[in-house]
Amino acid sequence: MKMSYFRILSPLLVVFSAQSLADNWEQSRNEGHASVAIQSIDNLFNSDQKTSATKASIGASYDWLGLYEGFGIHTPFSFKQHQYSGQPTLDYQQWQVEPAARLFLSSSADVTVYGSWSRDEFLAGEEQAEFFDDGQQVQWRSRKVGATLQLGHAPETQNLSLDIAAIRVGQWVNNLQINQHSSNKALVEYSLRFSENARALVSGEFRDEEIRTSHSKLVEVGLGVLYRWTSNQQLKFVAGASRRDIPSSEEQTGQFWQFDNQWQLSQQWAVTLGSSRHSVLAQQNQAISQLNTQHRFLLGYQPWQQHQLQFGVTHSTLELEQSQRRRQTLQWQAAWRWSITDDWSLFSQYRYRSLDQDANEQAIVQNVAALNLEWQW
Repeated sequence: MKMSYFRILSPLLVVFSAQSLADNWEQSRNEGHASVAIQSIDNLFNSDQKTSATKASIGASYDWLGLYEGFGIHTPFSFKQHQYSGQPTLDYQQWQVEPAARLFLSSSADVTVYGSWSRDEFLAGEEQAEFFDDGQQVQWRSRKVGATLQLGHAPETQNLSLDIAAIRVGQWVNNLQINQHSSNKALVEYSLRFSENARALVSGEFRDEEIRTSHSKLVEVGLGVLYRWTSNQQLKFVAGASRRDIPSSEEQTGQFWQFDNQWQLSQQWAVTLGSSRHSVLAQQNQAISQLNTQHRFLLGYQPWQQHQLQFGVTHSTLELEQSQRRRQTLQWQAAWRWSITDDWSLFSQYRYRSLDQDANEQAIVQNVAALNLEWQW
């Protein structure tokens, strides 16, 4: 029996899921996935002068996980070809490869070595490209290598996770590199169970980062709680202080947080609440870092086994920390998935997105309607 799961098809398509497979090392799997999709976009370039277009996509992905005596190997990859009607210069290929190997040291300890290589493209005004000039199409090429040490697994009293990684991201426009990000990070999270349903969390992250020729160091230290009321509801909240040190510049201090609450109200209804704030490297040349704040609400409804509905709203604020530039987006979406058979499914979505570019300018509005046919084997 195949598992259903939410999967990101593109920056505009969000597909349903019951659980993420990314960190599931409990059972071998060998799954393939193919899809064809079409999107109708009424404001392709996110500008005052609207240009409508149709975007057609075809893609495939493969997810293989092999488990052996004492170790496992995971080799997922995905590929998509995107084409725009009347805009052939915007056509592009999107791909991602994420190999990983896990060594099971004991029942409560393991080490994972992983990598990620990807390429994607975004039009100015879209997510990941809010600060770019009108009409620009920005290509992101990224690579990441890292390792994670996990000591203790729930429901054990103590758990410790240590992750170290090196990340490199290049931004390209018309085959010319316009930006380069690099980040070496270490993240540690410790949890201690203090009741049957609750855990105290302590987290710390250090990032040594560089954008173009500007260097900075970021430290985040936070406290939180992980609480499970029942098997149907779980809340995780971590908050704390952050500090970014930039040579020849004033030290920047602030707060960060990460809040997630997943609640299965009944067999048919599910609610997800989330909120986060983090300082990350800027996507635009006018600043070194930007403050990303996001709040989201998702309501899922499954009236029948073959049909799943989802309604959601997301509000995001991006602020360049070394300038006065700011972007706010409000996104509403509604989606429906129909599992026609065990192998075939149909997915449709409508999305409304409003982008406030500056405080004194009128918001840019974009409407997207999408239809996707998927085959899974």
